[in-house]
Amino acid sequence: MGSAKRYPSKSEMKIEGELTYANANARWQSLASEALSVSEIDLSGVTKLDSAGLALLTALRGHQAEGKNGGGAPARRLIHATPDIHRLALAYDVAELFV
Repeated sequence: MGSAKRYPSKSEMKIEGELTYANANARWQSLASEALSVSEIDLSGVTKLDSAGLALLTALRGHQAEGKNGGGAPARRLIHATPDIHRLALAYDVAELFV
């Protein structure tokens, strides 16, 4: 299914494994709360991605703590995107969100 690793000395987490329609809900449940405490999400470990996975990443990028009304922390940086992520992001016109 995949995992996420938190780097103790940084405000960064690394997502590993698949992000697809088949597991998008489960991955959101496991990643959303952890994403609140990081400023960067490393995507170099993503092995498979579809449009649901791309939507999940864009949602994680801007995810705010429940009860916050905009104006909160800046969006997280999505870093080390794989070539497959870049291709799909280009197709959906969101490539600028991925570093």
